[in-house]
Amino acid sequence: MDTQVVRDGAGFVSGAAPRDSGVCPFGCGEQVSRSTLTQHMSDRCTEHVEVARLRLDRLTVTLQDADTSSSLATRLNRLQGEVDRLERECLQQLGQSRAGELSLSEYRTTSSQSPLNTTTNAINETVNLYEAIMLIYSREIERLFQMLDSSEAAHQLCVDEMRTCEHRIQKVKQDLMEQTKITQLSKRISDLELSSLDGTLLWKLTDVEKRRRDAVSQQTVSVYSPAFYTSNSGYKMCARIYLNGDGGGKGTHVSLFFVIMKGSHDALLEWPFKKKVTISLLDQINSQHKQDSFRPDLTSSSFRRPTAEMNVASGFPLFITHGEFERASNGFIKDNTMFIRIVVEPAG
Repeated sequence: MDTQVVRDGAGFVSGAAPRDSGVCPFGCGEQVSRSTLTQHMSDRCTEHVEVARLRLDRLTVTLQDADTSSSLATRLNRLQGEVDRLERECLQQLGQSRAGELSLSEYRTTSSQSPLNTTTNAINETVNLYEAIMLIYSREIERLFQMLDSSEAAHQLCVDEMRTCEHRIQKVKQDLMEQTKITQLSKRISDLELSSLDGTLLWKLTDVEKRRRDAVSQQTVSVYSPAFYTSNSGYKMCARIYLNGDGGGKGTHVSLFFVIMKGSHDALLEWPFKKKVTISLLDQINSQHKQDSFRPDLTSSSFRRPTAEMNVASGFPLFITHGEFERASNGFIKDNTMFIRIVVEPAG
């Protein structure tokens, strides 16, 4: 007895000897199982669409051929004649005893293989194929949109955080600028309070012991005094001290120097600088001050018009020995404080 063979909606063979695999129903020709059909449809979606497109092109050509017939009635009559011929041939091939009793009209009712039905079935299969493919695409597009929404939300969160950080950085920059302006203004006020406009500087230097240790360790080898002036529009000057010495006095002496600085009225002044300079280390007990003087070397760059913020310092690298400076009876250091005075003579 022959085995009945039936194909299910996915194109798989079932019947007396069912199988779990079959040819892909979407026309790519690959053998697939029921369990992997969904994944196969997703992986080969592009190929399935191309197969469906080719089928639709062939169907379109068929329909266009039908439209180009001289007459729809003639076309139908020709198709009906073809159907009748095919039906007779089928009845002869069946060879069944009851075939002669089966009328043509009854056979038409049971037959589903006419050309018109074949065309209709092809259209339905193509439509079903497109619907299945579009369903897969719709689900994939929906998933991608969900991912896109999540990515956009995360991106917006990052943008908001970056803007917040930028605002904070800008605020810190503004605060630093304001603080810098305040510091600079405070320094200018302090310099103005300490500066002199008559060519005389009285410099109070506190915390001498720490400054001396910093000089020995070379953390801060020298200290500059506030600026002072010979007049309101005169030369700008300052002092510089090395508590552990400089040059030939390093490690044995306190070195004191005089510095010409760049001023706002230098273009109106006489150069090189020619005025006599006297530097004194004040004795706070006995008034026995330690002092020395010099007249500028007119060939030295230290006394020419400054091109930088200040010229090279000039003065006394061996101003006073450490022993004499630190001896308590001399009074140069009292309450961890010392005083230096510099006098620039008015006349050159």
